[in-house]
Amino acid sequence: MQKWVSKLNAGQQPELELLYYYDEKRGGYEESKKWNFEYDDRQNLIQQTLSDAQSGDIIEKFMNKYDEKNNRIESACYNGVKHSYTTAYRYDGNKNELESVKSNPVGEIIERITNAYDEAGLKTETAVYCGTCLAKKTTFNKLACELDIEKYSQGKLASTVHNVYDDSGNKTEETEISAAGKRFYLETFAYDQLNNLTEKVRYGSNNTIESKETFKYDEMNRKINEYYYGGAPLKLYKSVTNQFNDLRKITETKAFDEKQKPMYKTEFAYEYNQ
Repeated sequence: MQKWVSKLNAGQQPELELLYYYDEKRGGYEESKKWNFEYDDRQNLIQQTLSDAQSGDIIEKFMNKYDEKNNRIESACYNGVKHSYTTAYRYDGNKNELESVKSNPVGEIIERITNAYDEAGLKTETAVYCGTCLAKKTTFNKLACELDIEKYSQGKLASTVHNVYDDSGNKTEETEISAAGKRFYLETFAYDQLNNLTEKVRYGSNNTIESKETFKYDEMNRKINEYYYGGAPLKLYKSVTNQFNDLRKITETKAFDEKQKPMYKTEFAYEYNQ
C-alpha cells in the first residue's frame, strides 16, 4: 500500500511531492521518494529533483533554461550528481518548437527531433533521428492528432502505424502494418456521448482478441472503474476502483486480481499553500 502527497504553490503548481509506502512491521507509512520543484519569477520550472526520502541522495535532476519569451531552450539531466545528457531546443517566431537535440556530456548527438508546421501554426510532421539515422516519422491531421507513424530500422522503413479518428478527434482505430504489408495488430476504441473512452480492444495478426479494457465514469466524468481482460480465452485479470475529492483530484486507487483479491492500494493527499 502506498500514499502520494502533493503540495501546491499559490499558482497551483507542485512544489513538493512525496511517495510513502506502508511499513507493516512499523504499522505506519514511511517516506520513500521525494520530488522538489523550483520556479523562476515567471513560473517557469527551472529545476526538478527526485531524491531518496530516507537518505536524501539525489536520484535524478533536471535543470532548465528559458529565453525572454519563456521558451525552454535547454534542459540538462543528471543521474545522481553525474551529468547524463543535455537537450537544446529551437523555436520559430510563433513559439513553435522546430528542433530539439539531445547530446551526451562530450557533445555527441544522441537524438534529434524536427517539427514542421503549416501556415496556421499546426504541426504537420515530426521526425526522430537516432544520431543521424532516421528512426521515426509522424504526420498529423488538422486536429493535431497523430495520423501515420512510420518506424525505421537502420534508415529503412520497417512498419507503419495508421490511426483513424472520429469528428471529435477521438481515436477509433489503430493498426500497425509491416513494410511488406503484414498486419501486426489492430486496436479499436469506443467512447460515450461525452467523449470518455469506454472500451479498448486489441486484435492480433490472426484477428483474434488479445486484450480488452473497459472503463466506467460517474456523473462528473471521473473514471471510477477500470477492467482489464487478457489471455485465451479472454478473462478478467485486474480491476481498479478510483475515488476522488470535491476538486476532482484522485484520492484513492485500489486494484484487485481476477478473484477480487486486493493487489495494491494507493492513497493521494494534497496540500495547498495560500
